[in-house]
Amino acid sequence: MRRTEPRRHADHRIERSPAVALTPVDLTKQIVQAAANARADDARMLDEARDTIARSIGRIDGIVERGQSVEGQQATLR
Repeated sequence: MRRTEPRRHADHRIERSPAVALTPVDLTKQIVQAAANARADDARMLDEARDTIARSIGRIDGIVERGQSVEGQQATLR
């Protein structure tokens, strides 16, 4: 008798799982939607990273230009 209880519990867990409860078509739709959501999240994160890099490059360019300007002024004063 003891062995049947764990088996019933396992069977119940399997019966409640989405893979068994959904039709193949519905399961496929959920997988496709999850993949689309993941791609959208990836695209959003890439856009944020691209924007951050572009801002950083702009700051670096500004620092370089100021440095070159100062060097030019110092060369003129010598």
